[in-house]
Amino acid sequence: MEAADVLRDLVKAVPYRSHTVLIDNGVQFIALKQDAWDIQHIFDRVCDEHDIQHRLTKRSGVSAGRLLR
Repeated sequence: MEAADVLRDLVKAVPYRSHTVLIDNGVQFIALKQDAWDIQHIFDRVCDEHDIQHRLTKRSGVSAGRLLR
């Protein structure tokens, strides 16, 4: 839930509209298989609330390193 809160705070603080969020496949951002009963991950719901496209990187250490830079 912290990642969703950070996104909400960011939307409030930044004076321009974000249209895309590119993130890794961390549990903070995607639902796990055991959470399949939940219709949508909270991070996705916050993205939808603010009309932000939520995109995931391909699973590789290189792409994760680029995100962190």
